[in-house]
Amino acid sequence: AVDAGRPTFALTERQTVAAGAMFSCALAQGQVFCWGKNDVGQCGDASGADHPVPMRVMPIADAIEISAGQNHACALTSVGQVWCWGGNELGQLGRGTQALTGAPTLVPGLSGVQSIAVGSQGHNCALRTGGQLWCWGRGLGNTGTGSASPFPVTGLGAVTAVSVGDHQVCAVLPQGALWCWGGNYAG
Repeated sequence: AVDAGRPTFALTERQTVAAGAMFSCALAQGQVFCWGKNDVGQCGDASGADHPVPMRVMPIADAIEISAGQNHACALTSVGQVWCWGGNELGQLGRGTQALTGAPTLVPGLSGVQSIAVGSQGHNCALRTGGQLWCWGRGLGNTGTGSASPFPVTGLGAVTAVSVGDHQVCAVLPQGALWCWGGNYAG
């Protein structure tokens, strides 16, 4: 719909919003919309121009989850695929390179994903069906080093939930145990 020249959309119960640093994204009826700062493609296009109104992120059409970080965002589709766009200086787009494209790209090597978590400082994690956790970007997997390609986090067993912060990751295991790793600057 268009209201006074601006695209509008209604969010329903199962649709969400995600706020990054100076940009935001919303998920509505399987489509992703972003607006705000766009200097490295945070809004899903390579124009470099900021977007004061929501614009559709193409070609994503069947998203079920959205998450945003400092200068990048990722969406999870209904078939368990992950698409990411925006800044890529730490490999946070998961394509095996740090090259900037400004357009959404499918994260290769990931399938059967049931949940995603995007950190503000250039790292992401995906929880796959069966509880296997995969991470990429800044070094917050269990290796301590960054990776521009998704890799499995070992030593945890099955994971039921994951959350990614500025410099840390926390995972919940089936019996309720909580494991966290990463920066411990404030305990």
